[in-house]
Amino acid sequence: MDILLCNKFDDAIVAYIVKKWNDLSGVPLGRTIIQKLCYFVKSKGVPLDYDFDIYHYGPYSQNLYFRMDDMAADGIVTDENATNMCNSNLKTNRSKYLPGDNVDKLLEMYSGDLSKFTTTIDNVIDVFREFDHTGLELLSTIHFFQTTLTDFYKKPADKAEVIMKVKKAKGGKFEDDLISRAYNALKEAGIFDWNGQY
Repeated sequence: MDILLCNKFDDAIVAYIVKKWNDLSGVPLGRTIIQKLCYFVKSKGVPLDYDFDIYHYGPYSQNLYFRMDDMAADGIVTDENATNMCNSNLKTNRSKYLPGDNVDKLLEMYSGDLSKFTTTIDNVIDVFREFDHTGLELLSTIHFFQTTLTDFYKKPADKAEVIMKVKKAKGGKFEDDLISRAYNALKEAGIFDWNGQY
């Protein structure tokens, strides 16, 4: 099958993320996780042309959401649950992205450009590979508010203000102590220094 829709460098970055995550993590790669990984990869300086804004489950790009369907249509990724839905009466909207038959063809097309960023992408995946979608939702939401407030005020954001913003965005989904511990972990790991453009 030819690649007709997804032949841009952004697509190769996302394809690499899908392949690497499935190689290194036992956590299923669904819609929320791919969004958060792309958000963090962009924050770390990889030139992804997706804009992220805060949404129900944290930083989200609508363009990326729709692009995953195009990537599935091109055989770059497969959505295991969408395939199962077509073959049975299962009613689920949870995606599970796996590398498709054309993933290596796309990666080969951009191997030179991609090689400049694979170490960075690998690092992001290594940091987050044990987290499920809920953990990544919390971590990316904290990061989003920390970095956007810091950018806005031109000085490091106050932890209490970030926690307040996270609580407002998430309602009662996460306890104060958990938000505080996650904030501290991100700070100690230097992840607040990942501050690319969204």
